Amino acid sequence: MTSTLRKNIWLGSLISIGSVVAIIFLYAVAHEGGHALAVLLFGGEVTRFEVNFLRSSPSISYIGIVRPLQKAMVSLAGPIFPLLFMPFLVRLLPKTKNLILRSALLSLLSALLFTIVSSMIIAAAYGLGAQLSREDIVKFISYSGAHPFAVAGAFLLLLVLSAVLLVKVGRIMEVLHALGQDLRRIASPAKHVVRAKVFTILVVLVIGAIALSNAVSRTPSNSALSFQTKLSLDFFGPTQIYAFQVSEPTTYNFMYSLNTDSKVTLRLTNLDGIPLPFNNETSIVMYQGGEDVQQAYFTGFLLSEGNYAVEMITAGQGSIKMQIGTEEPGPAQLQYHALLERINAGTFTAESYHEPGYELIHHEQVKPGTDQLLVTLPGTKNQRQASVFIVGDYKDVEVVYVADGERRTLLNGFFRATIGYGLPAHQSIGEFRLTAVDPNAELYLFLHEDE
Repeated sequence: MTSTLRKNIWLGSLISIGSVVAIIFLYAVAHEGGHALAVLLFGGEVTRFEVNFLRSSPSISYIGIVRPLQKAMVSLAGPIFPLLFMPFLVRLLPKTKNLILRSALLSLLSALLFTIVSSMIIAAAYGLGAQLSREDIVKFISYSGAHPFAVAGAFLLLLVLSAVLLVKVGRIMEVLHALGQDLRRIASPAKHVVRAKVFTILVVLVIGAIALSNAVSRTPSNSALSFQTKLSLDFFGPTQIYAFQVSEPTTYNFMYSLNTDSKVTLRLTNLDGIPLPFNNETSIVMYQGGEDVQQAYFTGFLLSEGNYAVEMITAGQGSIKMQIGTEEPGPAQLQYHALLERINAGTFTAESYHEPGYELIHHEQVKPGTDQLLVTLPGTKNQRQASVFIVGDYKDVEVVYVADGERRTLLNGFFRATIGYGLPAHQSIGEFRLTAVDPNAELYLFLHEDE
């Protein structure tokens, strides 16, 4: 292999790799730019714009958008905005004679077609019951109330129109024939066989990388517990707050250390006055006391869209260091969140809980009293799981399970639901017991027997 041939191969490889990176970056910018542009058009504010796909999934954060229809259009703008460039790219395609540029155009058009096809499939899958709450198209359907199959049909029509555009205007068949001739001409001299193979592989890599980038930008992976925001505040009473906005359901984790010379209350509050699903109150106390705290956690709380604040209430002086992290909620947490919303709304029924293998073993109108026996279970060598739900109002409530002399609390205080609480094997009779003060509520008890 001559020195000139080696240089040509390396040059072609670098150009092709550069095309891969450039196309993926341009698509990410266009996709997230569509979201950001819609936010700005509706009067919102973009607080983060992330397109560094080597570090994390492309995404944006925003505030100031509260109307469901506006949120629907923001969600739809991501996959739709890049498609607006398709007519220009299609018209440019038959006019481009350079092999590398023509291959890049074909790859970019392939990515846009992939967007249409994947959006159509996601809408149809959601209509069939698939859990795809993080997808842009599903968010559009949820916020707008559009029928999933109607949305899938719209993308199918868009796919057909795009194919017609490629054939009629982009002369795609002629372009592909010309591309094949160019590759054969490059490969005709024996000494250029390696160059042709390298170039062909890299062209395929472009298409695969674009498709992969598109998929990654749609489906962020769950991250480990991490903290993105750090606060360090000196306080001197009476109240200081750190306010933030949540644009979509997100799990929040808080870690803090505290120095104080008086009683301090840390409280997470919904500033919109909407009750938190897990306690049906507008706020929840994270910490209350008058002692220094070296390190404490308040984690795993799923917050819906809205405005929130961490409030620090004290009569004295001190300082706090807090780290706040967010992560994507998993399917189980989203299910728990949805059940809590039904419980708080009073719409929960025995049929609302669809966890496989669980059976309703007890349902009653809760009566006031202490340590009331609800139901008994025989001893078992296998583990069981129990889920308990309280629907209605009460001053205080506690559900426990007693077996082999051990007492396990399944539900108490302000929490209204426990899902999948593990009950170990035991020899004696097991007893579910209830303590309730001023109740006007119903209790549902489900059990899963391990085989």
